Amino acid sequence: MLKAFSSFIFCLSTTGFANAQISKDTTFLQSVDNLLSEHFKPDEPGCVVLIAKKDQIIYKKAFGSADLELNVAMQPDMVFRLGSITKQYTAIAILQLVEKGKISLQDTSVSILLKDIQLISV
Repeated sequence: MLKAFSSFIFCLSTTGFANAQISKDTTFLQSVDNLLSEHFKPDEPGCVVLIAKKDQIIYKKAFGSADLELNVAMQPDMVFRLGSITKQYTAIAILQLVEKGKISLQDTSVSILLKDIQLISV
């Protein structure tokens, strides 16, 4: 009887904790939604936001416009061509490595950059 009662109390306490966590998540997600809605108006360039927690998507929403000329709204499942904008991040990462003395801008061989990787000939 005592074991069943303590199990019941444990379930209640963990349910309360889970509900408190859900409440915090809901409050946070509502804040995110409000903030993004303020900054990305339907008739302005937009964005798509995805927030995941422990491998679960807890928030996925689109804001603003994908194409102002054609009046196309942003959609959560739109595919973006990120190749052109990632070059800047790669350049920054390379310059940070130069600042730390890990590489030089005069390095011409890829083998210098990959010196810690052991190549296997087949």
